[in-house]
Amino acid sequence: MKNTISIFILFYAISLSAQTYNFDYKLKIRNVNPKTAKVYTVQYILNSENSNYDIYVYGDKGTLLDSERNITREFNYSIDVNNRVTYQFFQHTPFRPTDERKINHIIVEKIGENQYSIKCFPTKKSKTPNLEIEVQLKAYNGDFIRFYYLDLSKNIHMKLTNSLKEALNSNFNYVIESYTVDYKNGAVRNNSLEKIEKINLTIAPHDN
Repeated sequence: MKNTISIFILFYAISLSAQTYNFDYKLKIRNVNPKTAKVYTVQYILNSENSNYDIYVYGDKGTLLDSERNITREFNYSIDVNNRVTYQFFQHTPFRPTDERKINHIIVEKIGENQYSIKCFPTKKSKTPNLEIEVQLKAYNGDFIRFYYLDLSKNIHMKLTNSLKEALNSNFNYVIESYTVDYKNGAVRNNSLEKIEKINLTIAPHDN
């Protein structure tokens, strides 16, 4: 039995180190706390065909979120004089997916040109939303409807994205240009897209 467990752990470790991630777009995001006027600049790096993993970079630190394997990978990164990017992964942390709030009913309303209101409720009978988002879309050359820098679980991300898409009449060729989220706990954040660019990045983390 002990040998079986040891072999499983070994193969699991090998599979982690052998995992390769491919990315084709990088977004520069501006995040503002309207109460304090504090501004953060974040890079959001994604695979436009695979939403199971993505990267957030803050300064010279970054986090890779792998929702397929339920792993968070932390890394340092630097850019040399030839604009070559070096990533140094130093740890990975398994996590158990949990939803931060109960959302079983979502109402999406169009409130302007490519502008939508999203109100989330615990149940259909609930009268008070426990999450509100106002979204401004921008036409783009593919489906880039993702809620970058939204501090909620992957499951809630998918619920919000799918509900918004239901209001778009099958035309998903948009990117979220900006959105304001009210978490209904006193926290409000404004997020806006400053730049989007196509990249060709493949990484294979090796955890120490």
